[in-house]
Amino acid sequence: MIELGAAAPIERAITKWRSETKKSSPAAAELRRLVWQPLEKYLEGARTVLIAPEGTLNQLPFAALPGKEAGKYLLDERKLVVVPLP
Repeated sequence: MIELGAAAPIERAITKWRSETKKSSPAAAELRRLVWQPLEKYLEGARTVLIAPEGTLNQLPFAALPGKEAGKYLLDERKLVVVPLP
């Protein structure tokens, strides 16, 4: 389990991103910074990542987060598997 920090900024960014019609936006980039970048250092060399989100993170389509390269998505970089929590 990796702590991502305060939930409020993440919740605001998810709400903003979900309300936008253009998914490559500042809100999407902010979500990558808040949610994905803290995890990257633990995932070096991993091709498949299991994610067990809770709370508001269940509303986040991780695969649709922006990739490192412009016009790419996280799904283009890694296999992602969302595992529901009991």
